[in-house]
Amino acid sequence: QYQFMSGEWMLVAPVYESSYERDSIYFPEGKFVDYWDGTVYEGSQFLNDYPAPLDKCPVFIRSGAIIPMYTERLYDSQYPKDTITYDVYPNGYSSFELYEDDGVTREYRNGAFAKTLIECDGPIFGTGGITTINVGESDGDYEGKPAERINLFELHIHQHPQTVLLDEQPLDEYATLEDLEQADDGWFYDPDDRLGIVHVKTQPLPTDDSFEVKIDAFTNTDESKTNNSFTIFPNPSSGMVYIQSTNNDLTEIKVYDYQGKLLKDLKIKSNSTNIYEINLSKYPGGIYFIELKAGAGSVFRKITKL
Repeated sequence: QYQFMSGEWMLVAPVYESSYERDSIYFPEGKFVDYWDGTVYEGSQFLNDYPAPLDKCPVFIRSGAIIPMYTERLYDSQYPKDTITYDVYPNGYSSFELYEDDGVTREYRNGAFAKTLIECDGPIFGTGGITTINVGESDGDYEGKPAERINLFELHIHQHPQTVLLDEQPLDEYATLEDLEQADDGWFYDPDDRLGIVHVKTQPLPTDDSFEVKIDAFTNTDESKTNNSFTIFPNPSSGMVYIQSTNNDLTEIKVYDYQGKLLKDLKIKSNSTNIYEINLSKYPGGIYFIELKAGAGSVFRKITKL
């Protein structure tokens, strides 16, 4: 009773007693991202000792979230709605239907409103690959509806994209967020913001037309070096894949195909070598993702099957 879901995506756990830490935050099934620093927590477990000073309310976003945001305002109609930001946490396929009306009258009862379907399709959260955002046409009308608007995206993608496309046309990359804000359109990747954010900006686009943003962010397939206490070898592999844990804290291994479908789910028991094997021989050649669970978090690795 000391936490709640605000909508479909946002878990809020207010501090309800005099303390600078919050205990007993329960995450339902799925992956939850700390809104403030990007830390990823596994679902179906409790979190204790979460730092929660007076100026920080514990908020966590379920992976897959699509959160449309207007510019900061005191009330709905204070400013025009000709700029919108989509805060997106890609994780397989997800969608959100944006509802808008004039924000003042009750004309929505007479059908004066508009709806826009936003869809996201990409790899599982935290891994590399192609992420596609489709913003559909705005269906409906109301007083003050913008004919066109600037679209901003904050995409929680933890790899530097190779390219960003708007309706299959490449956008320019900028060196800083400030440069992007001054440009008509383009993108900027900030690796230090909440584990990695891709910022994308479009020119004003007609609200009655759909458009597509595509982010190509493949990870490096060379995993011969230890990273986050795990080594995966060989990569590429013809079938057998070996995982070595230097800290002996590996609890579970999951294998996904490129579309995010779960293929294997292995519970781990420690052994003397701390080396574990996965047999991918029966699967076709291509790209696969391995999720390594340790403690309260997960590490994702990309593997190529020859």
